[in-house]
Amino acid sequence: MQQIADELHLHRLTVSSIINGKASRRGISERTIQRVQDYVRQQGYVPSRQAVALRTGVRSGIGILHTGQLYSHLADAYSQMTEQFSVLPEGLEIMVSREENTIQGLRELIARGIRKLIWLHTSHLQFELLENEIITGLISKVQTIIYNYPFDDKSPDERFLAKGIYLVGVNRTRGYARLAAFLKESGHRSIFLPDVPANSHEYLSSFVNAFTSCGLEAVTPQVEVLPSSIPERVLLLANDILETRKTRKFTAACFRDDEIAGFVMNELIQRGLRIPEDLSITGFDGHRLAPIFRVPLTTLRVPVEEMIQKITFLLSTEPAEHRHCSELELILRKSHCPVQV
Repeated sequence: MQQIADELHLHRLTVSSIINGKASRRGISERTIQRVQDYVRQQGYVPSRQAVALRTGVRSGIGILHTGQLYSHLADAYSQMTEQFSVLPEGLEIMVSREENTIQGLRELIARGIRKLIWLHTSHLQFELLENEIITGLISKVQTIIYNYPFDDKSPDERFLAKGIYLVGVNRTRGYARLAAFLKESGHRSIFLPDVPANSHEYLSSFVNAFTSCGLEAVTPQVEVLPSSIPERVLLLANDILETRKTRKFTAACFRDDEIAGFVMNELIQRGLRIPEDLSITGFDGHRLAPIFRVPLTTLRVPVEEMIQKITFLLSTEPAEHRHCSELELILRKSHCPVQV
């Protein structure tokens, strides 16, 4: 504002009054108002929301933080959250940061004056971060909801509940077990897990254990690192499936991502594999395009709409119950069939 005042040879208070809609009550002439407004349009000047908030005491009410990759169902949830919460009177702040910069991201959001925080939890590694006293201290200052919390036997629920943190997520262990039981009932005995690399983190153990605990053989690939590029990953996984089939007689392949499952399925079909007659394929997410893949995909669906409704309920009521666990839904389509005798 001082720069505008200097450029137009006006007093700073005059510029401030015009920009903040107080020109009429201070008797500023129409000619001066027009000069300032023309200058603002030409220069693209935008008042700082943070500065206005400091002066008026009106801050954004809700903040969304995500610090990792937004996989299919998380991208869907993020889209629904921003669409729904951005129209609220209290406003919405969004922060995207790398996992190693989580503390900086949290501090930035809280410095903007948010009173409620939704943390899109995209990696189990973030729970190691949450053991950091600085982070737990920050999120205990505002009403915090951790979205996509993986409820299972190893999840440290009590530590977060003691801080008054709301947990919204699904029990993946039960969902995986439901899928494994279904495949066993369909006659499958050996299951290939394409996207569980040899050096996978411990959090993938619940996925593998679901099949072994059900009495199935869980066949994992020998690759240690999956490429970040989707085309490269698809080709690697398709090649791995075809090569492993030469020595291991698995009848189903279970992916942890619908999108990758769909691409790999298409690649296998192009190479002459029949889906599901030669190989049953399942996914995980509930991707919106899964029903219209070349072969509609059987998958474990994350109930995103239900979970967003729970977040809306938590933000408006702040109930005493802090643990909100939803169930994965097994959606049966045409990419699976009973084992062909």
